Order: sequence, then C-alpha cells, then structure tokens
Amino acid sequence: MSPRRTPTSPAVTLRDFFAAEALAAIVTSARPGSSADYAALAYELADAALAARTKGPTTADVLAAAGAMKLEQVDGADPLAAFSDFAAEVRKRLDAGRVAYGDRSFAADPAELVRQIEEELLDVCGWSFVLVVRLRRLRAAAEQLEGRTP
Repeated sequence: MSPRRTPTSPAVTLRDFFAAEALAAIVTSARPGSSADYAALAYELADAALAARTKGPTTADVLAAAGAMKLEQVDGADPLAAFSDFAAEVRKRLDAGRVAYGDRSFAADPAELVRQIEEELLDVCGWSFVLVVRLRRLRAAAEQLEGRTP
C-alpha cells in the first residue's frame, strides 16, 4: 500500500493538494463534463485558493469565490446545453436495465418502484453526506493553513 499523499509530501505541491480536494468535490457533485473539464476546474479552484491565500483572505472569502463559479466553467457553455448528454445517459441506463431486467420495471408494482426510489434517494443523501465531510475537511485544512486553528 502506498503512503497517503499529503500537502507535505515532496511530490505534491500545495496547488496539487488543493486541486485534488477540489476535484473530489467536483466529481462527487455529478455535474456533466469531461475529465479534462474537471481537471481544469480543479486547478482553477486551486489557483484561486493560492492567489487568495497570498492576499490573506479568510476561508469564507475563498469558499465564497469557489461557490460563485458557474456551471458554464465546467463545460464552457450554457448549462442547459448539457441536457441532451444527460438525457442520453439516462437512456443508456434505461437500456442497460432493459438488458438486465427486461421491461419488468414498466409492469412492476408501484409500491415496489417507490421502495426502490426511496433506496436510491437514501444513496444520494449518503453521497451528499460524504461530500459534506470532505468539504469540511477542506475547510479545516484551509483554516489551518491560514493559522486560524491549531
């Protein structure tokens, strides 16, 4: 097992660390976009954090700036332009379900469908919790770098 990289590892710069944390948040947000879009946005956020850090802003300033970034910066276009890609992904999942289960979902008992939807929503909530935990770790690391916490 390789050692966990931290901002103090010689092979990882602070910029790389910030980008990795940003990338984790971006990927778990389920935004449409390519890997290249995600990587570019992660480093853009890292650069913004580093620039803000040298000017001495608060963590709230850095997080507000990151939160102000628009979805357009992920795919370079109107956010609704990605809807056709989203619809194609949904169609692909429906087709995969058809191959795996046939068309039984269309004839399934509505109560069973509601139960399955409930399970899926719990999964979405679980992933949201994972994202919140990771964002809080990122905020704590930023605060520690600012010297606000031990």
